[in-house]
Amino acid sequence: MRINPNIQGGNDLRIAKIKLMQLKNEYLNSFEGQDKLINMIDKNISCGEQVEYGEGDYNIGHIAVEAYYEDLYSRNDLENIAIFHDFFLGYKPFQYNYSRWEMELKVKNPTKDQIAKHIVNTWYYEISPDETEEIENIATNYAYSYHDDANLRYIPPDRVKEIYSDFNKESILSTGKELEKVLNSFGIFVDEFNDYDIKLIDDIAKLFEKSVEENAGIVYIISY
Repeated sequence: MRINPNIQGGNDLRIAKIKLMQLKNEYLNSFEGQDKLINMIDKNISCGEQVEYGEGDYNIGHIAVEAYYEDLYSRNDLENIAIFHDFFLGYKPFQYNYSRWEMELKVKNPTKDQIAKHIVNTWYYEISPDETEEIENIATNYAYSYHDDANLRYIPPDRVKEIYSDFNKESILSTGKELEKVLNSFGIFVDEFNDYDIKLIDDIAKLFEKSVEENAGIVYIISY
């Protein structure tokens, strides 16, 4: 199988669940807001309205996931593929505004010395202040590492509005069927769409509608 290089974590991971939730501005512009978002994604607190689907839950969701693995979304011969992709899998990778070190120190733009001292004092294994290379590697590699076995993607408010204004349920279903035909050539077969697939599309569309009303983005939590 050809693996989409945009999938984090290498070739051995399979997507287990994809959860969509609103990404409000209040979650992005303060330490407190970002901390709340992190806890919602980690399921430590309620995130309100959400939509969730897995590979085996919905036929059209299964197609979206398999098409992601096969990197079919760059194919210009598939009509409305960009909207289908963003609708089910998000527009682009999401990165938090504040690094792990800013969040833990509660200081914006901490110096290298502040980060190094913090790592020496708090890291889960003992590090000497003289181990500068190890400290620099941790500071760089873990700066935005917040969630285990999850990849975050999102759609900013402007793109949410574009997708919602162009949204057409029949078009989504038609693109899904075209993708299915291509996947068949790879030996991947999916059952016919049914009422559960229609409900999934409707539920995602409702989240888009609410996000347009509230000028919010949408974050996609792709769990492995």
